[in-house]
Amino acid sequence: TGAGRVVVNTPLVNGREGPGVDYPIVEIVERGQEFDVIGASESGEWWNVCCINDKPFWIVDEYVDTIGGGNVAVVPPP
Repeated sequence: TGAGRVVVNTPLVNGREGPGVDYPIVEIVERGQEFDVIGASESGEWWNVCCINDKPFWIVDEYVDTIGGGNVAVVPPP
């Protein structure tokens, strides 16, 4: 079934270079935007998703809802 998608469920969320608030912000995404899941952090607290300007980024689980999906690979931080 693939890893599914996430949809942003809060007005604005920071997309980051890695799974944590210490990583630089690469994009600010808005409620309703959907992204394909590439994988998740080992903790399961962050999703690695595709894509903004053809680049994957990380988004925290707290501010997204998941759509479909099944097995999700653990993706190491950059």
